[in-house]
Amino acid sequence: YFQADVPAPTLNLGVSEGTFHPGEYITLRATLDNRGEEDVTIRFNGSEIATTDSDGFASVRLPNEKGDITFQAEKDGETDATAVTVVEPSDDTSISVTVNPKTPAVSDEVTVTARVNGEPRRGVRVSIDDNELGETRSDGKIHFNAPDTGSATVEAVYGDAREETTIDIESSDIHIPVGTDLDSTTVKEYLLQ
Repeated sequence: YFQADVPAPTLNLGVSEGTFHPGEYITLRATLDNRGEEDVTIRFNGSEIATTDSDGFASVRLPNEKGDITFQAEKDGETDATAVTVVEPSDDTSISVTVNPKTPAVSDEVTVTARVNGEPRRGVRVSIDDNELGETRSDGKIHFNAPDTGSATVEAVYGDAREETTIDIESSDIHIPVGTDLDSTTVKEYLLQ
């Protein structure tokens, strides 16, 4: 008969290349024999902070400090670790913010896209007229419904970098001309114009 020594599967924890800044989100990936592994526990300083999804990915937030940060992965006794170096954003960090649509109607969904140094960035704080909306996702986007304010200032902040843009919001008021006969057909025809 034939006997083969098959090595035990190896758990690996990795992170995409890049520059990492305090407080931002990064994506880790745990693989078992080079395939994404689900339900891998991710720890930082001994505390469980995330569990991988069905493709082996987990999103974790970096601490608000610079230095070398180590994340550990564990599943069924298999372990691995990966380290990232967190650095302060440089003074030349630039941020840009775009809004779509630029002229929404009241309550329309508006998409804000924030880019840091030209790249969509997770963790950019976005506010509307000084009211915090939240932070952008990994694609650099966040959504909100246009307020009934005539215009609104959208501000994006990342570290010391900030940028703002103003959107004009179209009123949703319906104006029916005075002097029309207000039967249902006239109103329907007017609204369908």
